[in-house]
Amino acid sequence: MPRKRKGADLSRSTSKARKLRNSRSERTEEQIQQQNTDARVRMTRLHQEEPEDTRDERNEVRRLEQRQSRRFTVNRRRTNDQQRQQVHRAFISDSFLRLAFQYEPDIEYYAHSKVVIGAMDKECPHCHALKFKNEPAGMCCASGKVQLPEIETPPEPLNGLLIGTDPDSNVFLKSILRFNSCFQMTSFGATEIVRNTNANGQQFNSTFKIRGQVYHKMGSLLPMPNEPHKFLQIYFMGGEDSGSALANRVNARCNYNNLDSLYARRIVSELDALLNEHNELLKIFKSHMHQLQSDNHAIVINPDKTPAGEHIRRFNAPVVDDVAGIMVGDCTAAREIVIRRRNNNLQFIADTHRSYDALQYPLIFWKGQDGYCINIKQRDTVSGAETNKNVSSKDYYAYRLMIRRGLDNVILRCRELCQQFMVDMYAKIESERLRYLRYNQQSCARKSTFICETLSTTTPTSPKLVTMSFYHHHFTNDTVTNVDGYPIYRRRNPENGGQSFIKNIINTDIDIDNRWVVPYSPLLSKTYNAHINVEFCSSVKSIKYICKYVHKGSDMAVFRVENTNVNAPPVNKNDEITLYQIGRYISSNEAAWRIFGFPIHERDPAVVQLAIHLENVNPRHTECFYLRLLLVNVTGPLSFQDIRKVNGQQYPTYKDACLALGLLEDDNQWECMLAEAALNCTAIQIRLLFAIVLTTCFPARAQILWENHKDSMTDDILHQHRIRCHDLTITFSDEMYNEALIAIEDLCIVIANLPLSNFGMNSPNRTASDLMNTEMNRELQYSTVEMAAIVARNVPLMNEEQRTIYDRIMLAVSAGQGGFFFLDAPGGTGKTFVISLILAEIRSNNGIALAVASSGIAATLLDGGRTAHSVFKLPLNIQNNPDAVCNIKKQSSMATVLKRCKLIIWDECTMAHKHSLEALNRTLKDIKTVTNYLAELCWSFQVISDKHFQSFHVQHTLMRSTLA
Repeated sequence: MPRKRKGADLSRSTSKARKLRNSRSERTEEQIQQQNTDARVRMTRLHQEEPEDTRDERNEVRRLEQRQSRRFTVNRRRTNDQQRQQVHRAFISDSFLRLAFQYEPDIEYYAHSKVVIGAMDKECPHCHALKFKNEPAGMCCASGKVQLPEIETPPEPLNGLLIGTDPDSNVFLKSILRFNSCFQMTSFGATEIVRNTNANGQQFNSTFKIRGQVYHKMGSLLPMPNEPHKFLQIYFMGGEDSGSALANRVNARCNYNNLDSLYARRIVSELDALLNEHNELLKIFKSHMHQLQSDNHAIVINPDKTPAGEHIRRFNAPVVDDVAGIMVGDCTAAREIVIRRRNNNLQFIADTHRSYDALQYPLIFWKGQDGYCINIKQRDTVSGAETNKNVSSKDYYAYRLMIRRGLDNVILRCRELCQQFMVDMYAKIESERLRYLRYNQQSCARKSTFICETLSTTTPTSPKLVTMSFYHHHFTNDTVTNVDGYPIYRRRNPENGGQSFIKNIINTDIDIDNRWVVPYSPLLSKTYNAHINVEFCSSVKSIKYICKYVHKGSDMAVFRVENTNVNAPPVNKNDEITLYQIGRYISSNEAAWRIFGFPIHERDPAVVQLAIHLENVNPRHTECFYLRLLLVNVTGPLSFQDIRKVNGQQYPTYKDACLALGLLEDDNQWECMLAEAALNCTAIQIRLLFAIVLTTCFPARAQILWENHKDSMTDDILHQHRIRCHDLTITFSDEMYNEALIAIEDLCIVIANLPLSNFGMNSPNRTASDLMNTEMNRELQYSTVEMAAIVARNVPLMNEEQRTIYDRIMLAVSAGQGGFFFLDAPGGTGKTFVISLILAEIRSNNGIALAVASSGIAATLLDGGRTAHSVFKLPLNIQNNPDAVCNIKKQSSMATVLKRCKLIIWDECTMAHKHSLEALNRTLKDIKTVTNYLAELCWSFQVISDKHFQSFHVQHTLMRSTLA
């Protein structure tokens, strides 16, 4: 091997090499140019002296090298293109869901256009915030409605420490939380600040996370005697001169926050001078310190944005020395900050106070700028003038955290301090929402994917991403399904073919094997360039867990509230909002995600229940049913008019459009039924049959059914007209058809409490009062003359006991005093006789008396009797519904009857369930708007019984009811 030339290595530490380096460094520009020219002349001379065949050989070698280089470049470009096409085909192929089984580690899945989110070059036209192309337009400034002054770039040395130009920047940024703690004027507290700790006791906090409530507290300007200075008090530490005062402050800050290096002390000293020079809050505190004549004097900071023409802060003295919260001329509000000159109490700072941010984060708000407060107004996007709407805390901090072209965002440069700031501010955002709930209680009456902490390594075979959990599993040779439905995956030990390696983490060697690896998909890990845990869902239990995880909101903990933190605010154990705040977890990742309003989860397919509002149609109208049919079967309608267009023809109703599309069954079966009924049924029976079809079967073309069969339904009315007029040549007329329609509508109201118009038919021609008073007309149809005759003929036939009952009840009715009467006697003693006389007496005076019974057979024994379920519209499942009410609307005709009714007789009342009586009582109270309407009515509860049935049974039944 030839000997290496020593003169070629100028980096050698020899005298000759040092001399040559020095001579080269001392050359002038002219000498360098001359030496380069001489070198070029020598090379030209050498080429001229070179033989021709040697020169041709050298040129050929150069051409071959260039050709080979071009071929390599072309082949590499072609390979990359083929790879991109392969990835693209794989992503858009139908077998994408099984692409994991065709995973190739050399394919750059993460570079696909469907995965790459692109550059952050989408600029908001209003606030010039930079966003990615798929981010919402209004996430930065609510589309121009939020306009805030920018946070100014801090002066040196703070700016250099943040951007990395200062030589001590690395020290500063690595411990920025502690440096901020040196200068914060309030203390930051939470129910718990979560700190991750490994098995060796070392902390690894990739994100800032808290549990429970967040609170800031503030003390007085000066400490109590013999107490050390803390937080704001350090700014008022003195000394023999300015130099010693600064040294005292630096010592106090560094000792309190464990900053003992010379670099840290220099940073603290320079930042102390910067804040004393620029922070407006400190200037005001110090300039007015001499005005606080005693320890009972205080500084009051207004919580909201200062109105025009008023001073931002007030300085007052108390009326009574021992009442520090009262100021001369005014009492302090709940959200005001009251800073006493000296006392031993800590004050909780309201998170809606405008100085909340500046007092806690002086390195971000280095001038003491106002932060969020509740009276910041939105701006009109056109004129720029203030509107009457306030900026929410979410919109405020979303604006603050955005990156804007040409502006430096101080908050985002603060690393861990930025994480704490985001958690702190999202806790404020959520607190604002929870306060709204607190003060507006009446109006507010199969694969799972998780991102986890990971470690990355390289196996001996091929590069892979290995996801590790914080606790290890057990070795197992086969994958089995556990009893709870979750699989136990195969994790072989190294002796059975498993993998293991040594990983050095924070100067500690850790033996990692398959027990530490969680299930993952290499395709997902490579596609999203992240460690993703993928679990297989094979049971309903695991599916339920995923649904709970998606909908559960913030991380929570199951706990019992105990007063263990003396510094935390007192807890009301019945306050659900406070208990929620104590139990939640908030990390910086979640805080940023929620501040920007990004979706927490997605569903595929996205099926969402939508409230449908029809134009000019009541939602209870049957057209809603037909609109639903159209929405299910018509693809991509553009409007309400468009969805009613079929084959170019516009239909007036949704029902007609459904018929045109063939979505409804025809009415042939109803046509045949009515035609058959016309052969052997009377007109009254056909009308009843037609009313039942309308109210229960919903025919598609009810109006056409009527037109085809109206003659058979009006036949009896025609016959009556012919008899009345003694003219057999009279034919059907519109008046007769209208009378039949009125009869059919009366039946529909009785059956379904709905008029004909609700079933797709034209309404009959009658006044609204006739329609509303159908039930009233029924009860007033009795002849007063006939009723009086019945009373005159039968009253003398009563025995002594019957006459006593009759007189007692009629006296209560005539006096209008109301009452309950329970008539109980064996069968055959004349109970029905007495009841019929009472009904006739009231009806003879044109009064209303309702006769109902619990069974249909008993109802037929009473004049005008009907079942209680039919009259009072009782629910069918009344026995299972203790809070039931009757289906009687307050403005219905039946409600009018009940209002004017003088007597209700309920036969066999003890056979009815007690819920029926209670339901009637609730309905009557609602109709009459009284406390107990039954007390205003005169009732007779008559019980059919034999000689063994005693009144005790009646009393026992009523005692179980709330009416007894």
